[in-house]
Amino acid sequence: MNLIENVILKSFDNRLALLQYLATIVQFFFVPFFGILIGGTFLSLHFKKKGERENDRIFINLSKDVIVHATISKGAAFALGIIPLAGLIIVFENLLFSLPLPTVTFLILSFLLFIAGIAFVYTYRYSLSFSAAAEGIGAEGELKDLHNASVILSNKSGLWGILFLLFASFFYVAGITQAYYPNHWDGMSFASGLFVSGLVIFKWIYFILCALSVAGAYLLFMNFFWEGGNKNLANEEIKYFSGIILKLIYITMMIIPLFVLINLYTLPDGVLTTGLFGISFLAVFIVLAVLSLIFRVFSGASLNKSGWIFVLVLLAMFLLTFGEITVIFIAAEKELVLQVIK
Repeated sequence: MNLIENVILKSFDNRLALLQYLATIVQFFFVPFFGILIGGTFLSLHFKKKGERENDRIFINLSKDVIVHATISKGAAFALGIIPLAGLIIVFENLLFSLPLPTVTFLILSFLLFIAGIAFVYTYRYSLSFSAAAEGIGAEGELKDLHNASVILSNKSGLWGILFLLFASFFYVAGITQAYYPNHWDGMSFASGLFVSGLVIFKWIYFILCALSVAGAYLLFMNFFWEGGNKNLANEEIKYFSGIILKLIYITMMIIPLFVLINLYTLPDGVLTTGLFGISFLAVFIVLAVLSLIFRVFSGASLNKSGWIFVLVLLAMFLLTFGEITVIFIAAEKELVLQVIK
């Protein structure tokens, strides 16, 4: 009997190791892109609203540049968003198929909402670009009618896009959170599993903070480091844009270490290993290094340091994501092993 159990458990270990490897790769592509998409859309809408309120083309142009950088291309939406999330659903379906968890259901809902959000966000991007181009050449007649229609379309599609993405992120976090505690959700209904636990709300706020920090670092990188920076930005635009982005990264990075510590405290029993603690400590150390770099930029250092800021933020997010995946697989392994032994 012990021999049979050892063979079965060894096959479980190999299968779990493969699934964890796949989940880590998928998360490495999906989470930063998802964060950049949410943060970029939010910032673009903010600049657009400010530009319309103050009738200032500078902010309208900033809004267009931000959403163009955030969405990258249509191919990126498939390669970095849709395909990785679909792969993650397959991984969790294979991992949790014998556990009574609605994780896969939540991830499927997130997937559907994510696709809808992408459709609206890309509609927002192209309608905003068209309206800006038409206004730039002084649209008249039918072109002016198209310009007015594109303005209305960009207003509606941008708002719906960010709403769908936020709902998608909430269901994504809800599914991931439930996989943390497989022995706590047995018999819990779909609705109660979604709304009763304060952990879901906590981890969703944590995710949004990470999303905003990654988006800010990416936009800083694209506008002030990549290929020598954005040559279309005037001095006034550079001052305003860099200021608000740096403040956004600084504020979110100031809060994230507190969330990391609380997250470690709320982990289920038996999953907080030395390796996981070390990963979290290293991520916090990198966050502090980012704060130091931003402080130096505020003190007069060159914006060329935005390249390092982006790399370090991305590395910190990768470490935190890897830690999340590790916790899920340790918790799931414990439950699956108990089922095998029984």
